[in-house]
Amino acid sequence: MERREEAPLMDPETDAATTAGLPDDTVDVPPNEVNRYQLGLLAVAHALTDSYGSSLLAPLFPLIARKLDLTLAMVGSLSMVMGISASFAQPILGLMSDRFPRLALVAIGPAVAALFCGLVGWAPSYAMLLLVLLVAGVGIGSFHPQGARIANDAGRGSGLAMSVFTVGGNIGFGLAPLMGAFYFSQLGFERWYMTALPGLILAGLLGVAFQRSGCVVPQAEPAGDLGRNGNPGALALLTIAALVRSLIPIGMAVYLPFYVQGHGIPGLSNNAAKAFVVSALLIASALSGPVGGHLSDRLGWRRVMLVSILLTPWPLLASFHLPGHVGVALLMLGGFINMLPHPSSIVVAQQLLPNRQSIAASMITGLAWGAAGLFAIPMGAIADHVGVGLMLRGLSLVPLVGLLAVIPLHDE
Repeated sequence: MERREEAPLMDPETDAATTAGLPDDTVDVPPNEVNRYQLGLLAVAHALTDSYGSSLLAPLFPLIARKLDLTLAMVGSLSMVMGISASFAQPILGLMSDRFPRLALVAIGPAVAALFCGLVGWAPSYAMLLLVLLVAGVGIGSFHPQGARIANDAGRGSGLAMSVFTVGGNIGFGLAPLMGAFYFSQLGFERWYMTALPGLILAGLLGVAFQRSGCVVPQAEPAGDLGRNGNPGALALLTIAALVRSLIPIGMAVYLPFYVQGHGIPGLSNNAAKAFVVSALLIASALSGPVGGHLSDRLGWRRVMLVSILLTPWPLLASFHLPGHVGVALLMLGGFINMLPHPSSIVVAQQLLPNRQSIAASMITGLAWGAAGLFAIPMGAIADHVGVGLMLRGLSLVPLVGLLAVIPLHDE
């Protein structure tokens, strides 16, 4: 596989404003330079969109379980359905973005996600709640393929630049439990619909931006050359590695609140402790993006991925054996190391499938995450039988399985 770190992933004659799909008068940037304005705007949009994911509901899961009389496996299905709809739809949405680049999915997605996530408080039954979360997940998924492709163009294929985009989403996902706890304390289930307002405002702003110039995809090589230029086998292995990595934030976000409910954190109320621990893990995971992107640019993405896999399990495992804030700190360290390879994985995926960059990005940000979400129900079933603590300890060792996918890959 050929590395193309110094070659721009766009035609130098293509105007930066049209390729990025943002207002022309704000992005007058030389073709080989990173467009910081576009990356910043996309990162903010990514953060707010991903804040409507299942982690927003994580501190509410025990309350929802009590309200609707749900088992732990049923609670796991809530996260799974939202993750599946957000993730498995992304390859299709990526194809739509590549085929119809002026369809501003980066604006449509946040609107759908916010609107349906705001209906969670009104869901009268388990089945209706599943339906609401399924549609909200599709909205979240709509943003990612096109957003990642535009970010790659704006970042000129840099892992560090792509990390700006990914860290936005990870921060949004990480802050969401705190936001969910705050929203619930102020609004309760009765006025939960008001949580949709930030996403609807964002969608309107993005819609205005994209109405002016659209999301024109730079034309590289014809789609018929995909077999000659692409490497689907390596992309499949990269996707499997991303799937294994995603099991940690998915499983921890769903089931840590139940563990914390039985153990507590000194100085925090039960509800505050649940939100704090999940957010601490997810924010630490988010902050690893720029570090991982920089290290991948300097040392090679495969080396960073191998080190991440080998080091992740041990602080996670130790966190369940040490009390209070020390355990939380180790949990954060494990989450940080686990997500170091994420930005470079998206860049490498787009290099492996250069004529279908939206689809390639959706394999990492969508398909891998959705496939990992399928494991939420089995995790809950295991927790029902052996206890949440033992299940989470076993989950801490799962990243080692990723070695089977990474070892056959090569930097070049």
